[in-house]
Formats: sequence, structure tokens, C-alpha cells
Amino acid sequence: VSTQSTGYSVSNVSSGRAAEQQHAPVDEDEGLRGVVLIQGTADDLLSLHKVQNDVFELRFSDSGVTVDMLHLLDDVVQDKRIVRLIFEDCEIEDWDMFADILEQCTSISHLGFHGSSVGDEGAIRISRLLSTCDHISSLDLVQCRVGCSGVAALGVALMQNTSLKSLNLSKNSFKTKGATLFFRALKGGNSTLQYLNLSSTCCGATEVVMMLCALLLRNPPPYSALIPLL
Repeated sequence: VSTQSTGYSVSNVSSGRAAEQQHAPVDEDEGLRGVVLIQGTADDLLSLHKVQNDVFELRFSDSGVTVDMLHLLDDVVQDKRIVRLIFEDCEIEDWDMFADILEQCTSISHLGFHGSSVGDEGAIRISRLLSTCDHISSLDLVQCRVGCSGVAALGVALMQNTSLKSLNLSKNSFKTKGATLFFRALKGGNSTLQYLNLSSTCCGATEVVMMLCALLLRNPPPYSALIPLL
């Protein structure tokens, strides 16, 4: 279903990680020619100090991000410019420390946690960060075990955030109750979000469409939301 007159679209998206990310707008820096790390390990982080270039993408994959790793990451972000920071199937040991690091690294525009153990604790801490930061434009929380309290906190954060353009919450477990809390908070005001994915969250398609329509009536677009239906 396309609502081109309002600038919003509601449609289906195929499964798969590439499909989940293909529509999300991410800021690109054409002038940055840095290092792309496929897997962030302690050795990778240590070796970054020997590289003169800035880092376009720093990716951690299938690892436990310990406090020691976070200390190394802190050193890297103070020394290098990073645009995309991604954690795939990871578990972050200290969310407060992690958020403090992100607050300092203002070059990051994309933050990804696909398949990581974020949960409500991590989502709430990320929400606090979003409430004050103005540099993150894309957030991927696909399959991150985010529940009702986590998604509600994100909605509240978006009332204050002015930088986030893309939010992917697919494959989480907050169901219709969590989506209702999210939309109630979002109705309070947001003019920058352009992409929203709630697919595979056990939200009923009818409820999601009704909540989206309520949002449209309260907050007319400058943006378009893509919400896949089940």
C-alpha cells in the first residue's frame, strides 16, 4: 500500500539481512577513504593505532565486547574518525561505558547491532544517548531482544532527537503493546525520521496501520515511514 500523497509508504519487505537494510537511508561521506574492518578483535583495534587513515566502518562480529575491548575502542575513537560502527551477534558487557564512548565519537552516523544481545537494558541506554546526541542518523536494532520498555524508551527519545532518519526494529519481541507505547511517545513530536521497520515483531498488521494513521493525523509528514506488514 502506498500513500504517496502524504509521503508515507506501507509495504512488504523480503526476508534476509540485506533486504532489511536496503531501504534505510544512511549518510555517506564520499571524501572519506579509510579502513574497513570486517571483524573487530583486540588485535584489530590495537593495529588501528598504526594506521594513519580514518575508519569508515568498524565491525565487530560474533564476539563478546568486554570492558577491556571497550577501553581499546575508546582509544580508537579518540584517535580515528569512524562513520559506521557495527556489532553483529555480539554481547556488550558495559552499556554505560559504551554509551559514554559513543557520546564522544561524534563522527558516527550509523550504529548497528544486528542479532546482538541488546535487550531492554541496552535499548534504554541507547535511548538516553539519542535524547542528547545529534550525530547518529541510522540505527539498526534487528533481532536484538528489545521488549516493551526498550521500544517505549526509544519512542520517548525520538521526541527529542533531531538526527535519526532510519530506525530498524524488526524481529524483536515487543508485540502490539510495545508498538502502542512507541507510537504514543512518537506522536509527541518528531520531524526527522524517514524510515521505520517493525516487521516480524508480532505486531498485528491492522494495529500497526491504525497507529501509523493516528501518527499521520497528529504529525503530518515531512518524512515517509516504511512499515512492512506481516
